[in-house]
Order: sequence, then structure tokens, then C-alpha cells
Amino acid sequence: MKVAVVNITGGGISGGYRKYLANVIPRMATDDRITAILCATPESLIAHQWIEGHAKIEFIDSGRFKFMRHKPADGLRRALERFKPDVLFVPVERHVEFGDIPKVIMVQNMLSLAGESKGYPITEKMRHIAQSIESWKALRNATRVIAISDFVRGFLVDKAGMPAEKVAMIYYGCDVQTVDKIKKYEQPEKLTEVIKHGFIFTAGSIFPARGLEDLIQSAQILKARGVDFGRIVIAGELPKVMSSYYRKLKIFIEKQKLSGDIIWAGRLNQLEMGWCYANCKLFVMPSRIESFGIVGTEAMAHGCISIAADNPCLPEIFFDAAMFYQPKNANMLADRISEAIGFSEQKCENMKEKAIERAKQFSWDLAADKTITVLRQAVEQSKLRRVISV
Repeated sequence: MKVAVVNITGGGISGGYRKYLANVIPRMATDDRITAILCATPESLIAHQWIEGHAKIEFIDSGRFKFMRHKPADGLRRALERFKPDVLFVPVERHVEFGDIPKVIMVQNMLSLAGESKGYPITEKMRHIAQSIESWKALRNATRVIAISDFVRGFLVDKAGMPAEKVAMIYYGCDVQTVDKIKKYEQPEKLTEVIKHGFIFTAGSIFPARGLEDLIQSAQILKARGVDFGRIVIAGELPKVMSSYYRKLKIFIEKQKLSGDIIWAGRLNQLEMGWCYANCKLFVMPSRIESFGIVGTEAMAHGCISIAADNPCLPEIFFDAAMFYQPKNANMLADRISEAIGFSEQKCENMKEKAIERAKQFSWDLAADKTITVLRQAVEQSKLRRVISV
């Protein structure tokens, strides 16, 4: 089977999406069911540098995503005509028109489909609307759809009315960290002092859906109670369009005299992220909505004691390896943090074991295998439809 993996984005890519491609495409290439892979991404992503090469994989420039332009750019079209794929695999919600080739779409981003727009600037609200239009067009025209959690699958089937047989659920994978890997981690420069005090860690791009208000307000409550929580380290990229939102958070922090308690670590590389997971007191994930939440599985893979908002799909992913709080309830989050800080050594060890065992349930090998199965089903379904139509 010849697979064209078409990653049409605006030129950027989320950390989770990047990790998916880096882990799944090389594994697909080693499978006997795959004869060749055409990997098309925007040139700016330099995918050939972070996706492991293989004789079966060819990298090309896909061109950038353009709203309501569904036909491939000339370069991509010519490459597809030459490659003659059996199936198009589009691991993001984009509609691509290329003959009658079957298409498999993966849902990566639930914010534009089911998230709230409160707190976003008008330009971002408009972008979410445009993304929603594109996403639904892609989903309606797909031969098969891959959801990366039961929450996403349930939304598509139960709330959006998609046929259940059209939607497959395939979790992302996860790698449990070994002692040798942890030894290679790098302490971020901005965090030279936190190891003395201990710190709570959270990660993700800085925008309203991350729910950072919950964590910041809980810090205010904990400080008023006299609870020593160390520092709060917030890692993640700040999109330019979120500058005003970031300023509002900073103003609130300054008014509550929390500036010395909260550290904005910025975007961290994988070795720096690993150091934070391995050294934090607690990992907190206050997200309002996630399609999967890969930082959560990474935290579990490091044995973190985790606290998460009871928002989709976090209870599904963490299961019994985290403590949960009611979203937007900073008092409840402060209670959970206080409780976790007071855990005995034995309780901490039990939580660490639960976290690692849960992380082991997510396999990149299984994700690649199931993805290939869905691609083959799409090809067979398309062949059957052609026979019936004749």
C-alpha cells in the first residue's frame, strides 16, 4: 500500500502533532503492509530533520494551508500524480481534493470543534470559525476518521452525528523514561533556583484553553493559607496573538504579589521538559479541553504526581493516575495541591508507580499498527464502493 501523508498547516505545528509524526511515520515505513510513503509538509517545518529517514519515505514540500483552497498546490499535485497513492492520510482536519483517492482524516484539535471562545481576541475567534468550517468539510468528505481519544470519538458520533463505523479511536503512544535518559536531561537556565524550593510544573502554549487562571488563583489561595508550594513553573510558547491575554495574567499576578512565586519558563526543548517532569513536586494540567493531552502522558511516563481538571479528555487519559478537581474551582485545586504536598513517602511512591503503569498503556507501536489497519480499511472500502457503483 502506498500512502501519501499530507500535512497541510499554516506553517506551524503543535508539539503533540509533531511527536505523532516523528513516532508513527518511521514505524509505518518498517511495516510490510506499506510499500512507500510520500510525506508532504510545509517546507518551513523541515520534517526530514526530525522524522527518522527510511528507504520507503520521500519528503516533499506540501505548500502552506490556505483557507477554502482544497486542491493541492501545483508542486504537491504533481508529486501526488507521480506517486499514485492508494490512500491519502491527512493527520489534521484539512480537506484535500485529489481525484477519487480514499482519504483518512485525523482529528488533532478539538478547540475549533467543541471549545469555547471566551478570552480570545476577535481575530482568533474568527480563525476558530474558519478552522471549524474547514474541519467539518474534511470530516464529512473523509472515507475514514481517526479520533485520538474516546472523548473525540464520542463527540463526533453522539453529538455530531457521524456514522460510528466511520470513526476509529487510536490513542497516541508514550515512552516511559529510563534512568539513562533522565541523566541526559538539561536544567533550563531560568530555573537555576527552583530546585532549592521545589516547584509545581505545567506546560502548554499560553492561551485561554489551558486554564492557567485556575493554577494562578490557587497559588494566591495557598499563599494566604500559609502553604509552602515552592514555585510554579509555567512552560510553553506564547503566540503573538495572545500577548494581551498574557499581559492580563501578569497584571493579576502582580496585584496578588505572586511575581516571585511564578516563573514563566517559555518554550523548552525536550531535554529541558524532561528535566522539569523529573524534578517537579507536582504536575498540574488545568486544560479546558484536549483531544488527547500528550503532556499528561509524558508527565505520567516520568512518574509525576499529577493533578488535572475534570475536563475532557483528561480523566480518560490519566484514569486513576491523577487527582482531579472541578474546573474553574481554584479552591478545590488548592485543596488538591495541599493534599499532594502532604503525601507520605509511601503514598508518593504508590502514585509514581500508578503513573508509570498508566503511561505504559499508550504505545507508539500500537498506534502505528492501528493506523495502518484504518488506512487499509479505507482502501478496501473505496474499492468496494467502486465495484458497487459499476
